[in-house]
Amino acid sequence: MHILSAGLEGRNPKVRLFHGAIGNAYHWLYEPLMSYKDELALILGNSIQDLASNLIEKNTKAKETIKDKNQIIENLTKENEELRNKLNGLIIE
Repeated sequence: MHILSAGLEGRNPKVRLFHGAIGNAYHWLYEPLMSYKDELALILGNSIQDLASNLIEKNTKAKETIKDKNQIIENLTKENEELRNKLNGLIIE
């Protein structure tokens, strides 16, 4: 009251009770519904992935590549063994 009555006579501010949005409703009015990153992704049509998702995707691709390379090695090993057996058969005869 002391601060409100400190003005010049007749020029004191008029005080009235606050009415409007209170509590969580105030925050709902002024806080965004979605994060800025997600909003940009929607506007730009980009898919922004977090680091963990990128690492998991790279790991999966690397595992597939390793599986393919192992299959190639296995096929070459069999082919090498067959050629060795043919060569041994020619040498013995």
